Amino acid sequence: MKKSHWHLEDIKKQSRIFNKLDPRIKVTGFFLLIVLSSIIKSFIPLFLNLWLAITLVLLARLPLNFLLTRFLYFFAFAGIFLILLPLVTPGEVAFTLGPVVFSKTGLIKGAVIGIRLVTIWLFISLMLGSTGFRDFLWALSRIRLPQEFIGTIEFMLRYLALFSEELKKAQTARKARLFQEGKNLWHKRTFKILGQTIGMLFYRAYLRGERVHRAMLARGFNGRWPVLEEKRIKRKDVVFFLLIVFWVLMLLDFEYHGLAWRLIWGLLG
Repeated sequence: MKKSHWHLEDIKKQSRIFNKLDPRIKVTGFFLLIVLSSIIKSFIPLFLNLWLAITLVLLARLPLNFLLTRFLYFFAFAGIFLILLPLVTPGEVAFTLGPVVFSKTGLIKGAVIGIRLVTIWLFISLMLGSTGFRDFLWALSRIRLPQEFIGTIEFMLRYLALFSEELKKAQTARKARLFQEGKNLWHKRTFKILGQTIGMLFYRAYLRGERVHRAMLARGFNGRWPVLEEKRIKRKDVVFFLLIVFWVLMLLDFEYHGLAWRLIWGLLG
């Protein structure tokens, strides 16, 4: 259970600066920072936003293993794309490695996208690590996200570790029956075993879902998640949110040459 969602509650306790802020403020504020990270293109705002993300993560004192584990998932998802982008983007040649040509335009695009993704990953890790699983779902419900969406997230995270354990049980059972692997990944026997394993997991997931659904109905579940504790927005929450809004407007103003402030004055006028 070390990597399950319950581990987020232990990480939240270590984040002394942010864990006492209102979850609604944190989720909304970090969402603004994530949106900002996805729309800015200039290198100076990108590096400033990355600097803010690194500073906040250091202040939050998130565990290094928590960050590294999620960075491996992030790199597996985006690393190949970032490596291939300079190879497939046409433009001026930056340098060559034998027959492999790296374009200048592709390197610039790859650097921009890479900085964006790292910044977004840091903000998401900070938001989840300093909020915790329960408070994160509570915040989503309080900002009026659909209950079906919240329930899907909760069950997905809650039972992800359980299905991993089911897969380990199946692997142990195969080894106990003197299971022999296929010759390679493309061997017919390998595909057969993979198909059987995936089918078994889906079947067990369906049966477990039916049992959980009947148990919830027996306990009076009516489609809405009960709230055991309400929270109040305090002065420090307002200050934190206003600082984030100011940072977002400042970088947007730098990126779009005064557009943010012109919009503000237009709304006020």
